[in-house]
Amino acid sequence: MRKLLVSVFVALGLLASVTGVASAAGTATGPSTTATYDCRTVPKTSTVNDGVPGPIFWARMQCFGRGWGYTGPVDGVMGPNSWKAIQRYMDHNGWYDGPIDGNPGAETRKGLQRWATAKGGYTGPISGTTERDAYKALARVLNAMTF
Repeated sequence: MRKLLVSVFVALGLLASVTGVASAAGTATGPSTTATYDCRTVPKTSTVNDGVPGPIFWARMQCFGRGWGYTGPVDGVMGPNSWKAIQRYMDHNGWYDGPIDGNPGAETRKGLQRWATAKGGYTGPISGTTERDAYKALARVLNAMTF
């Protein structure tokens, strides 16, 4: 009976992953939901308005990263493999000088600012600090993409 239940839960998890449906998992502190996005239908990000990246912004970034070697889930949570793909893209375009290590440090943020300058109209400093205007510019770029 236990093997059957495990098989059902695994099948449901795979179905949710393939179809892009959010799945819920119970924890000791209560239920939590982790969305998995389908790149063909991931919504536009509202970061263009407030400059604060959220899960949809990062999901769109992960969808973009698919073209640069990212193969993990599109869940809006940037991990080392997501960042490596973005670093590869920025390195390819000459916007990033650091190692392809998956660490979103100051050099990666400078690369994001250079990308925002080149493609999104960002005119602020290349400082390596969090700049809302840079995220707004990147959101414009990401929202214009189809995956």
